[in-house]
Amino acid sequence: MFFIDNLKLILYNKQKEGDLLNTRKLNEFKKNSGLTNAKIAEITGITLSNIDKITSGNNTNPKLDTIQAICKAIAVSYTHLTLPTI
Repeated sequence: MFFIDNLKLILYNKQKEGDLLNTRKLNEFKKNSGLTNAKIAEITGITLSNIDKITSGNNTNPKLDTIQAICKAIAVSYTHLTLPTI
């Protein structure tokens, strides 16, 4: 439980810093899923305009629930997009 609480705190602080999302990783996973931005928008209910901004890197600080919805659509854990590669 301690690890999960710390992870949430790290993600919260990263979101406040404006550096939560790794766009390159997002686009790799999106490509592997075979889904277009339009299909992701349809599945998630997020506007296509917002999906386009996120995947192009023009919005690198989307809300956490937005990232989670996109991750669910492309079948990847949001930690794969938000945690640094070690």
